[in-house]
Order: sequence, then structure tokens, then C-alpha cells
Amino acid sequence: MGTFKDIVSIAVDRGAALRLAQEAISSLPNLKTHVHVGESVVSARTKVSILSWEEEVMCTAYASSVGTDLHVESRSSFHLTAVDYGVNRKNVEAIVEHIRRIGAIGN
Repeated sequence: MGTFKDIVSIAVDRGAALRLAQEAISSLPNLKTHVHVGESVVSARTKVSILSWEEEVMCTAYASSVGTDLHVESRSSFHLTAVDYGVNRKNVEAIVEHIRRIGAIGN
């Protein structure tokens, strides 16, 4: 299954980090579903495209020494996907870049 992950450190508390993650995921141009916000996870699904069946994108927040670590992940929803043509990487990079533009990333 195609998956791409990254971890970013944010110098804010978990609630603020989840709001940033919600804004970042909402900025993806190919969202299929509304962004769901849980106690420590923000997630959504993307639309089917010519390159993919659809992906689940999520940010999970964990307390860290600098504030919050966001584990950003995009994975193919169709379990037999062997090649994702870089779609998952692009989703994660777009989320991380959105947060970087806000200036909230510690590393």
C-alpha cells in the first residue's frame, strides 16, 4: 500500500497544532470529504483522480519538548495500491509547506 509520512515539530500546544493541521488539510485542492477533527487526530479523504483511487490524509498530534509533534501521513485507501505515483508524498509536502508558510514549524 502506498504511504508517505513526515513529522514536524510545532512550538504550540496540541489544540493549536490541530487547528493548524485542520487548516493545512483543508487547503488541499482535491478533498472529497470534510475534515474530521478528533481529540488528537485531524483527517480527510481525497478524491479519486487519474493517478490514484483516493487517499486518507491525517495529522496526529503528540506532546513534545518543543510543544507538539505532528505526524503527517497520506496513504492510499485502496489496499492493493502498489504504486501511488508520488501522490501521497505531494499531499504530505503540501500540508507541511502550508504550516511552514504560517511559520509554526520548529525544525
